Amino acid sequence: MYSVKIENGRVFDSNRNAFAKSSIILNGDRIETVGSHISSDEAAVKIDASNLYVTAGFIDFHGHFFEKGTDIGVDPDLTSLPFGITTVGDAGSTGISNFESFLSLVVKPSRVTIRCFLNVSPSGLITTQFHENVNPTVIDEDKISMLYRTHKEIILGLKLRMSKEVVLEHGMKPLKKIRSIADKLGCRLNIHATNPAGSIADILQYLKSGDIFTHIFHGKGQTIIDKGEILPEILNARTCGIIFDASNGANHFSFDVAQKAVKCGFLPDIISTDITKNTLMKPPVFSLIHVLSKYLNMGVSLEHIIPACTKTPAKIMGLDANIGDISPGKKADITLFNIIDQNTRFTDFVNKALIGEKYIEPVITIKNGVILYLNH
Repeated sequence: MYSVKIENGRVFDSNRNAFAKSSIILNGDRIETVGSHISSDEAAVKIDASNLYVTAGFIDFHGHFFEKGTDIGVDPDLTSLPFGITTVGDAGSTGISNFESFLSLVVKPSRVTIRCFLNVSPSGLITTQFHENVNPTVIDEDKISMLYRTHKEIILGLKLRMSKEVVLEHGMKPLKKIRSIADKLGCRLNIHATNPAGSIADILQYLKSGDIFTHIFHGKGQTIIDKGEILPEILNARTCGIIFDASNGANHFSFDVAQKAVKCGFLPDIISTDITKNTLMKPPVFSLIHVLSKYLNMGVSLEHIIPACTKTPAKIMGLDANIGDISPGKKADITLFNIIDQNTRFTDFVNKALIGEKYIEPVITIKNGVILYLNH
């Protein structure tokens, strides 16, 4: 007897980048069979997915999940599973001083899969009372290297906020230093680039294929838009393999920038929330579902949105052998959702609004073959 059979859903085929009516057999924590003509073998649980969309479990690539260890951290399970999220990435909540606590208190006991970027500031984002210290003299290469090599399966790379208010008089020096560290370790950089110190071109010169340029649709300081067009440096960076994350956040999304970029055909590689205690179920973020629905109402196709929160982040996290698409042998991390007619007010960091008519409604979240959320 199979564990679960999902019947007649609109299943997303990541190879064809399209939805097709299909059924899925789950056996334990793995996907066993996917097809349109699966026999009616007995299953412990049968799910009628008629009229529902069925995708790999959503991935919120950029959030802050060190609850009780930082001012902004949220519980990864409670803020993920009800929204179809089965895997999350923590974007630099911890540094060398508190990563081990995060690992033992949050990463290991959580039901969702967690990977993270290590903040180059020793204490990470522990408090909102002051910005992290990124003075190159406190960026400890030896301890960063030790932690990364010891926990390479968890740590994806190094995180640095390159905003003027964070780097202060140090300018490009922190980025220059961590570029050198990352090259020695062979890991990625994840660079927060709102209100950037120097120009965007100055930052991009330190990034290499596979690095992440975060908050691409922000509206503070120099943005990716110039005279209604995408900066040529940004377009060149994409051809060179730089990854663009639209991580929303409370202050990092501008409709003026995003709508012009979408009009120009420049869409994010990753769509994530930057969820914190201050934005959970509050405007302008609420949840990953809310952010994905916003892009749907901006005219971005569902066929682009789904890979941006499944296949692409799974590959960047080095998890694509197990998650990110619905294929036999992959982990049974699956999200079922509906798209409903609902007027919703989406806002940006200056409260500019878009009234949308469609909203993504999570229905079932399956993690490792177990139903952990059911909205019926």
